[in-house]
Amino acid sequence: VFRSAAAGYFFEHLPWLGVEVNYSINNHDLDTAISAKVADDSDGPRRGLNSGNFTGVVDVSHYSTIGFLLKFSPQKEETYSGFGLFGGLGFGVDILNVKGVEFLDTNRTKQRDADEEIMLDLDFLLSVGIDYKIRNNAKAYGEYKYKNASFGSSAFDGVVDYEFDLEESSFTFGFA
Repeated sequence: VFRSAAAGYFFEHLPWLGVEVNYSINNHDLDTAISAKVADDSDGPRRGLNSGNFTGVVDVSHYSTIGFLLKFSPQKEETYSGFGLFGGLGFGVDILNVKGVEFLDTNRTKQRDADEEIMLDLDFLLSVGIDYKIRNNAKAYGEYKYKNASFGSSAFDGVVDYEFDLEESSFTFGFA
């Protein structure tokens, strides 16, 4: 289940510039590919482990984002038959609940670390949309939103470092 809420404001003295604060939460399980490697200690690769790069999967039970965007829109007089365009650029703070990580080691043996972990990271946010003026203070809108974040952590008590990217696209429709 995906839920989101947003609040925004365009400035009276700079009508082409606005701000938005948004929050989204995604409660469905997410499995995403990771790249992993045996972490180095002061003597190089850890004793007893084969060094190498591994691929695997991280199991995310849910994640949420708090976003901050600068919004841009043409002057209010520059609408086309009631339609207007807008866009936004900003950053978000992602909060992930990771249930576990698993990968195949160099011997092709599946390894799993089930320690739950909360991860935080900054992401890049982009939005673009179109609105339609229904009345003086009422608009219907549609908006495309994109976010991208890169995460990194370790598993097995710091023995294996792993990283992964998280990308999300969504469409939002509503009234303002």
